Amino acid sequence: MSVEATDVAERPADRPPLLEQYRLMALIRRFEDRAAELFQQGVIFGTAHSCVGQEAIAVGAAGVMRDTDYLVGHHRSHGHLIAAGADLRRMMAEMFGKRTGYCRGLGGSMHIADLSLDILGCNGIVGAGIPHACGAALTAKLRGTGQAAVAFFGDGAAGQGAAHEGMNLAATWALPVVFICENNQFALSADWRTQRAVEDLADRAAGYGMAGEIVDGNDLLAVEDAVAHALARAREGAGPTFLEMKTFRRMQHSMRANLPDVRDPALVEEWAAKDPLPRFERLLRDRGELDDDRVETVLREVERDVELAIEIALADEDASADDLLPAVLGPQRSYPAPAAETERKLGFVAAVREALDLELDADPSVIVIGEDIGKVGGLFRATEGLYERYGAERIRDTPLTESGFVGCGIGAALTGLRPVVELQFSDFAGVAFDQIMNQAAKLRFMMGGTPSIPLVIRMV
Repeated sequence: MSVEATDVAERPADRPPLLEQYRLMALIRRFEDRAAELFQQGVIFGTAHSCVGQEAIAVGAAGVMRDTDYLVGHHRSHGHLIAAGADLRRMMAEMFGKRTGYCRGLGGSMHIADLSLDILGCNGIVGAGIPHACGAALTAKLRGTGQAAVAFFGDGAAGQGAAHEGMNLAATWALPVVFICENNQFALSADWRTQRAVEDLADRAAGYGMAGEIVDGNDLLAVEDAVAHALARAREGAGPTFLEMKTFRRMQHSMRANLPDVRDPALVEEWAAKDPLPRFERLLRDRGELDDDRVETVLREVERDVELAIEIALADEDASADDLLPAVLGPQRSYPAPAAETERKLGFVAAVREALDLELDADPSVIVIGEDIGKVGGLFRATEGLYERYGAERIRDTPLTESGFVGCGIGAALTGLRPVVELQFSDFAGVAFDQIMNQAAKLRFMMGGTPSIPLVIRMV
């Protein structure tokens, strides 16, 4: 189904003022325009991706999220970060390769995270963050916090295996997560006909067993309504929602812009007329909340804020080699040797089972997830008896989705749980290789050594 915007007069009073939402959209636009200029000047390192034309989605979603809700972004997430309250100076510093950046200058534009704001990070691997959002939602569900997770991704990511696996897992476990697909019509240069046979991605929601809606992603009010309703469903225990936000990126795929723009000029022109910023400005003018003087004031304020962030960040200390090793390795614990040797003997599997039992008993944040680990007790019987003792919430059977549940474990570890993820055979690790290598192994480094990711992956 499609979502239509609520009439402004019926807009709930607890939402941010419309003028504040307009200013936030203008701030994102100015940030992106200046970032593109700085990239062309060689001031911004690596690569970066502009969200110009998609600001209404970031601002509309953030406006109805709670401060404690989890946010997972993607490679085009500057707008999501700013709308969620990220610091402009630290964002610029990260893109400049400065030590004061969110990731100490080690992650760059595509990996900014702020765990203090429950922003769990962005990702250069398309679609990889979706299972992480499921893990955060699992943490919220098990702890009963009332939090929800919101995962942003593009139409290209909707074809990734991690996206399908994460959504199936979320629906199966009725996790409080909202999947927001920013369908900007193109994955780099490929239009939807190149990527799939179904035009409307929201049609897939029924196959996962979740609600699915098509939303005008350039209408801030429609975005607010759709996300607010989806979050309410999530908090009520009704499970996840798939929101397909129809939008358009005004710029090329990345700020590098070194490839020909193969998009039909007529299509580009058609969507230029639907640009969310002037569209929202017209609405506010019609309501008498904006005039030329107020627009000029807003634009002057956001330019001042962005330029100040740039000025301070440029003067900051460059990224340091001293941060490299601490970003890779967390604090190492040492454990005393047993006071005395005993005659007691245990086989390997029995030792694993007993170790799991001890940890589960000692720490309620420890959970075990994997295929057939519950009533069966695992293929090698390593979890035998644990399901009966600790229940299905902590000894969790999963669908056959190695990438999905390994990624879920990562998200759970980022948000306070201590997951033990069991892969039935080491051969199956290849199915989850991205989540193991690019995510679990690298996230601490990409986030500048900030997070602790107490994840155990166990296999035979």
